[in-house]
Amino acid sequence: MFVFGDEDSSARRFGPVTIAVLALVVVISVAAALWQPEGGRETAAPGPSGSLDPLEGCGPDAQELAEDRLRWEAQHCGPLVADDPDRLKLADPWLVSTKAEQINRGVDRALCPDPSRCTRARPISAEDVGQVRAALSALGYPAAEVRLPVPADGVPLASVLYGVPLDQSACLVAYARMGEGTVHLPPVGRLKSGPCLRP
Repeated sequence: MFVFGDEDSSARRFGPVTIAVLALVVVISVAAALWQPEGGRETAAPGPSGSLDPLEGCGPDAQELAEDRLRWEAQHCGPLVADDPDRLKLADPWLVSTKAEQINRGVDRALCPDPSRCTRARPISAEDVGQVRAALSALGYPAAEVRLPVPADGVPLASVLYGVPLDQSACLVAYARMGEGTVHLPPVGRLKSGPCLRP
């Protein structure tokens, strides 16, 4: 029977042993956590830019994002240009679609010879109109209309608008985002007054 103050109590007799066992368990746990095999701790291989971020390169790169933005603008601005009530309606736009696409690609190559560097739009300057005009002239379209857009055009104001006659009734009306490339819009009808762009 336990009597208070008894020197032979089991709690006192096993106290130091229990503390020693606990201390040994802690020491072994710390040693196991810090121990490294011979080769040392493995580290992740650096990414292309030298970063150790494991998610680097998982998402789209800047060029893909710029191209996606240009495609999105084409889907949303194309109908605004085509549905202009002052334009003739095209019966068969597919007849001139190939020619329009060739012109857009030619302007792209002239403005962005290295597509990987055309990833960020930059502010428009007066020289940009001349640059787009020169690109179209070099492609064989010196009569192309090139200017900065106005709100009635239905395209972003931070771009260079161009109109190229494709035949008697059709025009390519598209625009360049300087620093990113061209927005490839489908062919549209000429304005009822005759030109591709408003003056």
